[in-house]
Amino acid sequence: GKAAKKKALLDWFHGALKNDTDDARADFLKARDYTAVANVIRKHARAPKHAGAHADAIKLLDNKGHFLNIVDVVVKDGAADAQTHWDKVKAHHRAKFEKAGGKDGVAEKKRAAREAKEAFKALQKERADREARLKELAADRKEYRRQMDEVRLKGTCLDWCNVGKCKFGEECQFKHPEELKGTLVSLAQKIKARDVGGKKGKEREETDRRKKRKAAKKDKERDGDDDDSSGSDDGSDGSEDSFDDIRADDDNVDEYDSEDFDSDLDVDVDKSTGAKTKRKKRRDKVLSVLPGDDGSDSDDDDADLPRMVRVRKQKEKEEAEWAKAERAAKKARQAKILEKVKAARAAKGLEMPKRGGPGGRERSG
Repeated sequence: GKAAKKKALLDWFHGALKNDTDDARADFLKARDYTAVANVIRKHARAPKHAGAHADAIKLLDNKGHFLNIVDVVVKDGAADAQTHWDKVKAHHRAKFEKAGGKDGVAEKKRAAREAKEAFKALQKERADREARLKELAADRKEYRRQMDEVRLKGTCLDWCNVGKCKFGEECQFKHPEELKGTLVSLAQKIKARDVGGKKGKEREETDRRKKRKAAKKDKERDGDDDDSSGSDDGSDGSEDSFDDIRADDDNVDEYDSEDFDSDLDVDVDKSTGAKTKRKKRRDKVLSVLPGDDGSDSDDDDADLPRMVRVRKQKEKEEAEWAKAERAAKKARQAKILEKVKAARAAKGLEMPKRGGPGGRERSG
């Protein structure tokens, strides 16, 4: 039975450790923890020469109590180094056990691991349920759209199908067949269809309210602006003084404005009779748009120019001087290169080639 198989395993491994059969003792001394020790016993018990004689007995190693009892028995009265090594392995595990908090700490750790596993399974189940609901909702929406397209093609009133009644009554221009009355009520409620029977979803209603508030605010601001502008108009355009000011401004034009924009005919007024006579006036001088901009290079009038114009003229002058200096430098470089070419050809007894044919220009330095 089970006890006999266990006793056979104990006797066999006790002799293997004592006699170091198939390096059993060497493998045992290399193991540093409980798992490694159990694997050493399994390895040697599954050797082909035993033909599975200990196959059932090594299953007891999976239980910690049986495992500790088996190893305590096999190392007793065996090799001294095996007993010493086993004591070290047990001391190592006891230290780990105490560091983990003892019995209560290990139990708490196992409980936390178990709860984490259960929470993970619950999350997986919740996710699967949510995906199933979304899949079912997508299928219902697809079916709802299909049926809506059918009733549209038939010319049926949508409220008649979605709600079971029509708010327009006899004035509705669509059909109201009895067989289609309220056929989409349950499906529309299931998918929470919007704009059914003139009713809108919460999101759509909130959007509409926000738009109305914004439009009302804009209208209020516009009304305030209109009031301000109307007050200013009444204070300026409605008075006679404003027209007098405009006429006075028109009369008080300067000399340049009168010469530039009045006609060429001047009017002479006789103070005694008040008669007006016209005579032609010839302009002796034509003024330019800007003072001093008469095409000359003189800087005498620059002081009268605006700062922006003076800066522009100064910049143009500097650019012209820079371009002139660049042309002179380029001509000097070309002359230097030509001298070098002439000297090189003269050293070889060659003459400079002439450009063009008869009547053409001769290249010179």
